[in-house]
Amino acid sequence: MADSDESTTPRSYSRGIIVFHPGSATLKFGIINTESSGFAPLPNVQVIPHAIARRIKKSSGQQSRTKVTVTRTSEESPSDEFLTEDQIEERKKQGLKRIEEEISEPLKLLNDKLERTNLNDTPVYNEKNCMIPIPLENDREYVWADVSSNPEYLIGDQARRIPPGEPYEIFYPFEQGRLNVSSKRSMQVVTTELELIWRYVLKEKLKVNMAELKEYSVAVIMPDMFATVDITEIYNLLFKQFGFGYGTLFQESICNSFGAGLSSACVVDIGHKMTSIACIDEGVSLPRSRVLLQYGGYNISEALCWLAKNSTKHYFPYPTCDIRNPQDEDIMNTMKETLCHFKRLINVEIFDFRVRQHKQNSKLFHMNVSDSLVLAPMGLFHPKLFCPLITPAHIQLVSEDIFDEEYMQEVDLRQFDNSDNKKGIAWQKMALDKAIVQSIMSHNRADVRRRLFSNILLVGGSSQIEGLVEVLEQKIATRIIPSDLDLEKVEIVKTLRKDLDPRFISWRGAAVLCALDSVKTECWLKHSDWEQFGISALKEKVPFVWSQQ
Repeated sequence: MADSDESTTPRSYSRGIIVFHPGSATLKFGIINTESSGFAPLPNVQVIPHAIARRIKKSSGQQSRTKVTVTRTSEESPSDEFLTEDQIEERKKQGLKRIEEEISEPLKLLNDKLERTNLNDTPVYNEKNCMIPIPLENDREYVWADVSSNPEYLIGDQARRIPPGEPYEIFYPFEQGRLNVSSKRSMQVVTTELELIWRYVLKEKLKVNMAELKEYSVAVIMPDMFATVDITEIYNLLFKQFGFGYGTLFQESICNSFGAGLSSACVVDIGHKMTSIACIDEGVSLPRSRVLLQYGGYNISEALCWLAKNSTKHYFPYPTCDIRNPQDEDIMNTMKETLCHFKRLINVEIFDFRVRQHKQNSKLFHMNVSDSLVLAPMGLFHPKLFCPLITPAHIQLVSEDIFDEEYMQEVDLRQFDNSDNKKGIAWQKMALDKAIVQSIMSHNRADVRRRLFSNILLVGGSSQIEGLVEVLEQKIATRIIPSDLDLEKVEIVKTLRKDLDPRFISWRGAAVLCALDSVKTECWLKHSDWEQFGISALKEKVPFVWSQQ
């Protein structure tokens, strides 16, 4: 294996470090400028939808009427897969009932609030007054993708803005922390799509000369519970197809911790379709503390759509809303991000949104919404509301991964046991607060537990929902006995800088890691070493212990 010589010192960064952080919904990327000592503390981060839309070929002699379809979830394994629509509806209602029982007092007061609100002249919208047509010439802020030349594929924002009815299929190459391989798409097909997206980012977004990539270093941020087979494919792409000079790999939880300025924390990352939890102690990720939950921000938006459609208190003017459609998903995401909350006082809000049709007048809708804004995010603590929760079939890890297949099959069938759990637990449907407690209590030392309960770091886009911090602190406190741990209180810590967006803390953490002398001199793998030794060489270079943990 290669020795650490001067070719692996900071000057090997040369033109800069390109950092990729792939996710199910988005790809975060940017260049860390290494010209100044210490590097820039807040590098610019760019984000695009991590999606590609391919044109569906017409069968000979047939006219295609295929609508834009979305391939988001991989082939499903039998968890909630075989539930009928009626069974799914029943489980959702069971989750909703539990939530309503928990927050019954505000809901009992809701009718009074409606009456008081109406007296204060707040508009009440119904089918007669909820819609205003917007002429096409007055709605220029949304630009549809131009497919008049029948492009073979579109990437990023353009992939999500294809006019309805056009023969394209949208594909997301990452799904819940893994390359989105299924019986429909082989690993070769998935990595081909990934290459097109990342090449587009390098050329069109970062304006990098592809012939000069040998003068750049590259770092990828991956979930703590990654699969070696995925890492192998990704770094084959980076080294063999793109020709990067140097590369390394960072764990997501470590990046989040360092990005927030914390050396010890329980990192709770509410992602798009999964939530990952991992404890960091003195800069080291603790393998047995890792927990993966089968839900994330997407599931909150999906529940919000279901609740709005089934509300008996307010008229929902868009009954055909389908969150699998990119435009409709954006509508529900906007409602979630701007109005959802965990406050005890439930007010009636007004939500305005536009439904657009290609080359036609759009429709501006007004609607009243109240309790749904609390009920939907409460699914984090009552996951039945998010039914169906499917374990992707692509979670089939090879024996050299952090988890082996036998272990993955066992984790859903047993109770958490500190004595034999050495790898963490994956694809759980438990409540968020319970999962956090289990993660922290996996450590045997009381002093470490105290430190972690006092430093719970909440990141991810949906972590910004108003009131979540306070509710989570209360719920965690009820699951433990603070006096037994000599713990003053459970505390969700805030980031050290108010201007830091929780969605990008991990990316900033990667920049901090790249500036560390130990990372500069010891953690970068040369292109030639990858060509000769492959994944075994990368394992020796990464700044964490890579083993059967």
